[in-house]
Amino acid sequence: MWVLLFCLVMASCQYSLLKSVQPDPASPIHGHNQIITYSRPIYFCVLCGLILLLDTGAKARYPPTYIVYGLKLFSPGSLQSARDFLIVFLYCFPAISLLGLFPQINTFCIYLLEQIDMLFFGGSAVSGMVSAVYSVARSASAAAVLHVFCFSAVKSFIQCRLLHKFLHQNLEELAADPLPRKMKDSVKDILKSDLITCSVAAILSFAVSASTVFLSLRPLLSIVLFVLAGAVGFVTHYLLPQLRKHHPWMWISHPVLKNKEYQQQEVRDVAHLMWFERLYVWLQCFEKYILYPAIILNALTMDAFSISNYRRLGTHWDIFLMVIAGMKLLRTSFCNPVHQFTHLGFTVIFFHFDYKDISESFLLDFFMVSILFSKASRLALFFISV
Repeated sequence: MWVLLFCLVMASCQYSLLKSVQPDPASPIHGHNQIITYSRPIYFCVLCGLILLLDTGAKARYPPTYIVYGLKLFSPGSLQSARDFLIVFLYCFPAISLLGLFPQINTFCIYLLEQIDMLFFGGSAVSGMVSAVYSVARSASAAAVLHVFCFSAVKSFIQCRLLHKFLHQNLEELAADPLPRKMKDSVKDILKSDLITCSVAAILSFAVSASTVFLSLRPLLSIVLFVLAGAVGFVTHYLLPQLRKHHPWMWISHPVLKNKEYQQQEVRDVAHLMWFERLYVWLQCFEKYILYPAIILNALTMDAFSISNYRRLGTHWDIFLMVIAGMKLLRTSFCNPVHQFTHLGFTVIFFHFDYKDISESFLLDFFMVSILFSKASRLALFFISV
């Protein structure tokens, strides 16, 4: 405790006096301001607190050790390595702060909460601290409720499974709303329609998962769903967009799928809806509402059935990971289905053919691959832009 207090005093007395050249490149407010005075002490205290926690865990006599994907988590060696890395990083803290490489603490918290909500809960981007806290709290509350129901179902050996369905609708009204009455009525009608649709979908999904369809048709049903998802995703998100480009694959001089108004210099009438545009919309609806929910429900049923026979991290942690992965994959498949077929294809090929021995479960494998692909794509875009 005295070490932590010493760190607090040293951080408040020394590091807050250093002024960086550019304290927060991601913030529109540049220069020295009040947040800088608190940002560096908070960074320093957080790092010191993590070092103390890792040191305590590394010196524990009988620490819990879990093996996931062949890696030993929370072992004394891994905790000690993480502690040494943070100590070296802490030694470089004055130079890093002096060069202004640390963002302000509010920007860091917003980015951290945004990444947690996007990567682990399948959420979307946020616009500020209030929205970031609200999004994470909303997702965590939904995950906690689902965890309670799922744990009760597994412990009581009920043969039905819970559909992880999450609906996000925000309606913000100002004190003086300029929207006409007709717009308000249309929004109310949409909310009523969504409520009815989601209720029907929840009942149907619960009925399907409660039956023995997924268990009796395994593993044939999984193979059929994987092949169908790959074919539909390839046609919807790669083939049709390429055929509609001005120069498909950069070796065809004209679009293969042309609009009716393609030869017209000036369009004088309402654009005609082509058959491939209708096909694109219907395939996307099939992906969002039928195909990927069926794949995830199938994986949830298999995982819930196997928890009673094999426990990786304990019952509570296994159910928690299952709930988080299912909710995240369902939300991502609905909000951003463009890259899901590539994530699914890589998961199936990598963990069913190349490294089958280290596979934990399809749901957890799909969850981890989606996170890795998301960060790898952003890293690739960063290097391309540089």
